[in-house]
Order: sequence, then structure tokens, then C-alpha cells
Amino acid sequence: MTQEKIFTDSGDSSSDLANKRKQFIEFFHVPTGLSVKFKAFITQFSDQYSSKWNDEELFGRMDPVSTFKGTGRIITLGWEVVAGSEEEAIENLQACSLLISMLYPDYNSKELGGIISTSPLFRLRFMNLIQNVISPGSSAKTGGLLGKLSGLTYEPNLDVGFFDPININSYDGEKVYPKALKLQCEYTVLHEHPLGWFKSQSRSNFDKFPYGNRKDSTTDSETNKTQLAGNQVLAKQGE
Repeated sequence: MTQEKIFTDSGDSSSDLANKRKQFIEFFHVPTGLSVKFKAFITQFSDQYSSKWNDEELFGRMDPVSTFKGTGRIITLGWEVVAGSEEEAIENLQACSLLISMLYPDYNSKELGGIISTSPLFRLRFMNLIQNVISPGSSAKTGGLLGKLSGLTYEPNLDVGFFDPININSYDGEKVYPKALKLQCEYTVLHEHPLGWFKSQSRSNFDKFPYGNRKDSTTDSETNKTQLAGNQVLAKQGE
């Protein structure tokens, strides 16, 4: 079976890595069912987990009474979009334009001031670092993390310059296409599955969370035995 070709050949190995090794970032737009992909020239990646507590100060107590509320997750992602040819630069600008348009909601009417029918929610996937490990899939649609974008920064690299195509026979206006540009976004993950520890199953659905690194019970058991044996040896040496 022939593998799907997603990216145009750019004269280097980046297209092969993206097409064959799936090294790309994919955004799936929930309201429209459209998706957009970028080669994984990652420049920034951070995955922040924030625990939220409600602290109440009581008279006579040195420390507040803390009640746990929940844990949030925000991914900061930055990447470069590089063109190896004029054709690829045009495709890159089309992909950027599509992603930017996805930040706007879906309306039930074309009239100005129409009612929003669907908020601009996304599913984001980048290999095993950004994926829904509870319901894995080969695409952002089936295996991406549900979430929302707080915004998107689009920044052409002015030092590298632009492609300025001129075709007199089919001239359609003044257009330039960046040879390279930077994109950066902050992505708030919306949890679809319960995550937590349970008495009956020590890790429950944490076994692959968050980056797909799963250890089965046998491996965990053997690791625990090895660690216990090592501790016993250290204890004897300390006697």
C-alpha cells in the first residue's frame, strides 16, 4: 500500500521525515472537520501542569486550609515554517492562512452579528509528545488533544526574505511569499477523560499518560523486585 504523501518534496530530508516518519504538527479544527499540517521544525516546546488550590485563611491558624480544585495543562509550542522552493512557500502561506482562519468561530448565519453555533475548538497532535494517550489514533482527528488556542503569532523572517514570483502571462496582483517564518501558540488542553489514582488500580489510565511511555504490570513488578534487592544490598553494606 502506497503511503500518503502530505508534503511537497523540498530538496532536503525534511519532506521524507514528515511523510514517512510522521514528524509533523497537525491541527484539526472541530467545527469544520478541516486539518492543517506543518513540518516539525520545533523551536519551543513546554508542557505546563498547574495544580489549583482554594486557600482559606482561618483565625488562629498559621497555615491556610487548602482544598484541591483541579490540575490544568497548557502547552506552549513554537515552530518554523521553512520553504525550500517557491512552490513550497505558497503551500506554507496557504497552511498558515487556514490555521489563522480557524481561530474564528462557526456562525449559524452569514449576517453580521449572527449567533455562534460552535466555538473554535481544536485537536492538536505532535507524535508522542502531544497526543490523546487514552484514545490513541494516527491523526489529530482521532488521536489529538482537545483544546483551545489563546492566540497565534505569525512572524515572517525578514532577514531571509521572500519569494517574489513574476509571471506576466498570469499576473494576479502583488504577492510575496515568505521563505521562512515563525509560528507560536499557547494551547490549553481540555481533559476528556478522568485522570487520577485509584485504590483498585494504582495507575489506572495513567499507564500511558502523558507521552505514551507505558510499562506493563510485569515490568513494574520486576523493577520493584530489582530495586528492593538493591536496597537490601545497600543495607547490608551499611551494617
